[in-house]
Amino acid sequence: MGILSGTRINFWGGIQTNVCVANNTDSPGGKDILDLVNARIAGDMIDEELIAWMRTPGSIPSDKPGQKDTPYYTEGGWNYYGDHLVSYKNARISSEGPAGNMSTTGDLIGQQVSLLG
Repeated sequence: MGILSGTRINFWGGIQTNVCVANNTDSPGGKDILDLVNARIAGDMIDEELIAWMRTPGSIPSDKPGQKDTPYYTEGGWNYYGDHLVSYKNARISSEGPAGNMSTTGDLIGQQVSLLG
């Protein structure tokens, strides 16, 4: 019996992540400020200026007159403060059973799925 021959649990639902996206390339003037291939700052900002810019609250401009801009992470869309959490949103078990004989009925069907740790 192989590892893929055992009992299976299938589920559906949403997933939410909060990762830091320090590899974004949006920057003032449309020029890249980080060179990730060579791991260096490619722009003319000193470290303190770059950190301050990355921490500045940003927004998505509204396309409708009179409507407020939408707050959005920090400048350039950088999620500088991402905490790398992953969570399921309304994830529920949809089927269970051994390989080749899945069932949509049983004790686990409809139970919530979550990550531990």
